[in-house]
Amino acid sequence: MNGTGLFIRRSAPADAEAIARLMTNAFGGDDPQSAFVPAWWHWKYASNPAGYHGLVAQDREGRVVGHYGGVPMDVCADGEWLTFGQNCDSCSDPSVRRGLRNPGLFVRLAQAYASTFAILGGDAVMYGLPNRRVYRIANRYMDYWMLRQQWLLVAKGGPQAPADTSVRIEQATAFDDDVTALYERLAPRYRCMARRDARFLNWRFRDAPGAPYTITLARDAIDGTLRAYAVHRRAHMMGHDAGVLVDWLCDPGDRVAAQAVQAAVRSSHVARGRHMLAFICPTSSTWFGEFQRWGFRVLPSPYMMIGRPFVPQLEPRYLREYWYYTLADFDIF
Repeated sequence: MNGTGLFIRRSAPADAEAIARLMTNAFGGDDPQSAFVPAWWHWKYASNPAGYHGLVAQDREGRVVGHYGGVPMDVCADGEWLTFGQNCDSCSDPSVRRGLRNPGLFVRLAQAYASTFAILGGDAVMYGLPNRRVYRIANRYMDYWMLRQQWLLVAKGGPQAPADTSVRIEQATAFDDDVTALYERLAPRYRCMARRDARFLNWRFRDAPGAPYTITLARDAIDGTLRAYAVHRRAHMMGHDAGVLVDWLCDPGDRVAAQAVQAAVRSSHVARGRHMLAFICPTSSTWFGEFQRWGFRVLPSPYMMIGRPFVPQLEPRYLREYWYYTLADFDIF
């Protein structure tokens, strides 16, 4: 970066400790439970089945004073495999920050990141789920589009109806080949969706530091075929000790299994004193309406779904209509 004394380069595993220290200073505070550690970087970035993207900025002394991360996802869009990249973990040392009027290190890192990874064979879409302040910067300096104001689906209390006896509910500690088979069977029903096989899901949930997730499966009561899964966890949301439904996959036509697994998830949180359950999905998804029929209410969230496509077939209108995502595609829960 001319005239700044800073040097931007790709991040590497050897940077894990310095990045973790920078992230802790920027976001972690004094709570040891929220501090970032090198193992967190190695899980989130180095172990991601789809690879990792990232840039760091160094000062003249070699200190890492800025970071801009990316978590790639393998996404199938109308039969074509592409890379979508979630931009995240962006921060800079307070000593090198500047205001919005004169773009500082945050913006310069973001622009360098797009120039580095939005290339032929690289990210077809870069996306995120920022708050309004970050979106304002992304829109002004990085040409990000607002795909939608993200809504929450929120249920309070237990399910309205008991589960159908044709479905058997189970809890699991990991994802296996049955989940991969379910994903492969259902993938054609979704025009645009990230890969959700056992390898990805085990990395995203089972292997996450602290692994705070519960896996609930819905199987056919007769032959044991897996018909749906849900991943959920405890979280603090909207001032409540709540349950969050982080991922969900079911045949849109299998209303029996879908109703059974959401009822099981709701009941499990109510039994633990958590009377609120939240879920995020696109408003264009079948599930946005179906969850409302199960008693979920639509409430505003502080987030906006934003994206920047780099290939012509994935214009914002296409992403709004056909891209199915859940919180599994983000890193906020």
